[in-house]
Amino acid sequence: MSDHSTRTVGPLEGPAPPDFITDTTASTTDQMQTRAQESIPLREGEPTTRIRFRLPMGQRITGIFNPSMTIVDHMRTFVVSADHAFAFNHFSFLAGFPPSKIDDEEGLTIGGAELNNSLVIVQLV
Repeated sequence: MSDHSTRTVGPLEGPAPPDFITDTTASTTDQMQTRAQESIPLREGEPTTRIRFRLPMGQRITGIFNPSMTIVDHMRTFVVSADHAFAFNHFSFLAGFPPSKIDDEEGLTIGGAELNNSLVIVQLV
């Protein structure tokens, strides 16, 4: 007689990924924004721009960036630092009207993508 039970082979590695922050109160949003901004060191002497992010759980946070910063390295770091659950989930950026996906190819800058002073929607995929 064969055993048809399910077995786990090997130990499960590490703790479960964190849940998304769902609190949209001002104090929580402020903490998320502060944590995210601290992860992006601005370059002295370069111009700055603001990007407002609308997160999937309803929060809205604003980041200050240099236009020479990249989408892959800086905008993604900003979002993951705001809510660590993004590190364990695929997400994309949308901007414009109607919203369209932002190409986040390696090396594309915020200025090159024409995202200066814009609203960016963060969408889980």
